[in-house]
Amino acid sequence: MSANTPANITQAAVSDAIRIESERAAEQIANATGSTGGVDLPDLSAKEANKLEGEEHKALGYRPPKGSLAAEAKAAAARNPEGSGEELNRADLRPLAEFDAQRVELERNAGAEPEAVVGHLTEKEARKLESEEHKALGYRPPKDSIAAEAKSVASKEPGSGPELTRADLRPVAELDAARVELERNGVLGAAGAVDGISVGFSEKEARKLESEEHKALGYRPPKDSLAAEAMRDAAQHPEGTGGPELNRAELREVAEADAARIEVERGTADADVVVNLDGISEKEAKKLESEEHKALGYRPPKGSLAAEAQAEAAKHPEGDGRELNRAELRELAQADAVLVEAERSELDTSSSSPTSSAPIDLNNINAKEARKLMSEEHKLLGHRPPPGSLAAEAQSAAAKHPDAPGAAGGRELNRAELREVAAEDAARVEETGEPTLRRGSRGSRGSQGSAGRISPTGLTGAAAKVDLEKISAKEARKLMSEEHKILGYRPPPGSLAAEAQSAAAKHPEGVAPKKDLNRKELREAALEDAARIESERLSQSPGSVASDGAVSGAVSGNIDLENVTVGQARELQSEEQRILGYRPPRESIAAAAQSMVDRMESAPRGIQV
Repeated sequence: MSANTPANITQAAVSDAIRIESERAAEQIANATGSTGGVDLPDLSAKEANKLEGEEHKALGYRPPKGSLAAEAKAAAARNPEGSGEELNRADLRPLAEFDAQRVELERNAGAEPEAVVGHLTEKEARKLESEEHKALGYRPPKDSIAAEAKSVASKEPGSGPELTRADLRPVAELDAARVELERNGVLGAAGAVDGISVGFSEKEARKLESEEHKALGYRPPKDSLAAEAMRDAAQHPEGTGGPELNRAELREVAEADAARIEVERGTADADVVVNLDGISEKEAKKLESEEHKALGYRPPKGSLAAEAQAEAAKHPEGDGRELNRAELRELAQADAVLVEAERSELDTSSSSPTSSAPIDLNNINAKEARKLMSEEHKLLGHRPPPGSLAAEAQSAAAKHPDAPGAAGGRELNRAELREVAAEDAARVEETGEPTLRRGSRGSRGSQGSAGRISPTGLTGAAAKVDLEKISAKEARKLMSEEHKILGYRPPPGSLAAEAQSAAAKHPEGVAPKKDLNRKELREAALEDAARIESERLSQSPGSVASDGAVSGAVSGNIDLENVTVGQARELQSEEQRILGYRPPRESIAAAAQSMVDRMESAPRGIQV
């Protein structure tokens, strides 16, 4: 008989939580792909769309709204009633409907007022709600949580009526805990529309998006841009797919994020351009300076290509007659701007003063500054700043006071100051990798912990067919879309999809000779890589908790269920819930321990269970 020590309880909770998450991830992947290897809405027939609507109606308890998977499927089926491929039955469609119903419910309730969700609670009920949300989060609910607001309301106007039990309040607490965690990790918030946005724009939205991305880039968005893809998609359905219309501010955020991706990818590809300035004219030098000024957002410094071109052109204003056009000069300027920014960030981090950039007051940062900071750090990193980065922390803080006076002692920081701050933090993020998970902070779905970026090396089967040296931008986009669908979050840096996008930026049309991959092959590759990512993510999930709160790798532990006490069962339940981030399911070891305790308590005295 093994002793049920606190260490054993923690280890058992960790081991079982990893098992549950692995099985849950495998089930989600199976549900997302279905028996036919994946469900594309345009492939569904009118009959299948009606089945999907029926299942989602059941799951929700009301008719699926606009923007739901069922509504989009019906809109697609109206254009192609016969569908294509093998017909799916209700069993195939039910998991998709149930999964989307959860998303619809979360979005529907996330913006509601606490009073509308929980009614007027008594102080006792508000304390219960706070306790449940504390359990779900793993830390005390913050000021903007429903629990905190319910306590505030109850202290002023205590409610009346039949008392709500913990079981009544738990779903409300868990729903709000999910919202709090998403906002805390930068998934929801001012720039929430950027990650995971699907192309389903109306013609009007697509034109606005193209305009905003044109402004952000300083030139017409290329073929592989989100704006170009949105225009192509809108040509097929000018009215959109039935979702809520995005306003210009939301589209601007999407455009700026995609423009940052394009600029970084182009800059990386063109960074080795060698330029001969000996014959440059004064006119060309001015154009080059103008383009580099646009790319940097400030006047090109000494040592930049533009500054050197101006110095050379002063010696021979007419040049040598071989004039470069604005497009060629723009490419040179953008490539050099990337180098200037990289060198600048290196200088910032190697400076002896740790506060070389403007100080940031997160208590007074506003939403506008936070968006700019996110945009600048996104450009420098080449991917969305992770939870724990200054940009993510700024967005989380600004969500609480979007109209604050400014992060520089009551004044707003300008873009140049924010760029310096972003460069310093981007260097820190790149040097240290993703932030280490801490007790009470589950992190976002895509976080890699302190283990750094994952790598798609060693893949076999379908994923091995993806040749990154020859892949086209079109194939890379499809692969990103498929892997995003399967994972349920944007594939992280180091994933096959991310590596494919980076590689395709160097050869958007692909490299001949090559075999074009169809969507089924790309889906299989995405599925294999998604399984690898989830497996590696779970292997880096919380293990034992050190005294400083840092989380180490997974370890195994044994629990003697026959001799478990009430206190130990409660502790095991608490540990496993903290690690999973939700209540342990019926097949968990925590549930088994509680069941054993209940049986022992209900058994007549003297009888061994």
